[in-house]
Amino acid sequence: MKHLDKLRSHFFQEAELFLSIYDKDLNCIDVNEAFLKLFRCEREDLIGKNLCEISPDLKANGRYELYKEVIRTGNAIIINDMQPHPSIGNLHFRIRAFKVDGGLGLIVKNITDLVESIDRFNYATNASKEIIYEWDINNNSVWWNQIYYELIGAENENNLLGFDSWIKFIHPEDLDKVLKSITEFLEGEGTYWSAEYRFLGRNNNVHYFAERAFIIRGKTGKPSKKIASVTDITNWQLNINHLEDILFALSHKVRQPVANILGISNLLDDELMDEKELKRITGYMKESVNSLDKFTKEMTNLVSAHKLKVENRNWA
Repeated sequence: MKHLDKLRSHFFQEAELFLSIYDKDLNCIDVNEAFLKLFRCEREDLIGKNLCEISPDLKANGRYELYKEVIRTGNAIIINDMQPHPSIGNLHFRIRAFKVDGGLGLIVKNITDLVESIDRFNYATNASKEIIYEWDINNNSVWWNQIYYELIGAENENNLLGFDSWIKFIHPEDLDKVLKSITEFLEGEGTYWSAEYRFLGRNNNVHYFAERAFIIRGKTGKPSKKIASVTDITNWQLNINHLEDILFALSHKVRQPVANILGISNLLDDELMDEKELKRITGYMKESVNSLDKFTKEMTNLVSAHKLKVENRNWA
């Protein structure tokens, strides 16, 4: 028994977690070495001191009442992100409070690195003009960055959404293709997935998306998460469509007057042509030139209008 008590004591002192015990009035009974290093003091400085003195903001942030409730009911609680008094430093703690021998026990873990990593991730995703999302496949929950909510015209309430928050906005004509592609991929062994599809934003505006995703798989190969970056390539696609329209117009509307002019120019090489015939042929050439000039003006107006439309398009 003494050996077991010695092992427990050794574990208590060597743990990297901040461990402390208090009586029913929240007076300190014992702390481990990690706790002493955090407060940069000796054991004698803390033993017998009230927790309100050790943590001056205990009552202000509501933890005092929570701890007293733990002692009263015996129900343990977890505080996921607590920032201590500034005198300790700019830290973030995860606290488990539980009843022990009529008093209170605290297990405190420093999660500052985790919180800072999350903050950096949030800063990066907020700064990005791309849509970024994380789909927890096991729980069927999706986290989206702010750009997504701006696109669909919804309020960001920082809630995890369901899988339908993605698929219900995919253009109906592309939905089956996308679902088939992602299903086959998830059933395979790959880790990178990509696709292009149309997406319906606010007011049912059609956006062209290019998505690149990384799939996290477990040891058995079963997918657990999909982390994706989605680029709005609408302007690029509109430019492609516009170029296709121009090429179509060139191949149909320009070819005919050019062919007429070439044919007429060949007739002009005829040395036997009289003045009346020359005048008639010249009239045909003038008609073809006017037709070509009219089309050139139409094309210039079309390009200018498209350029203005693209420049003014800025959903982000």
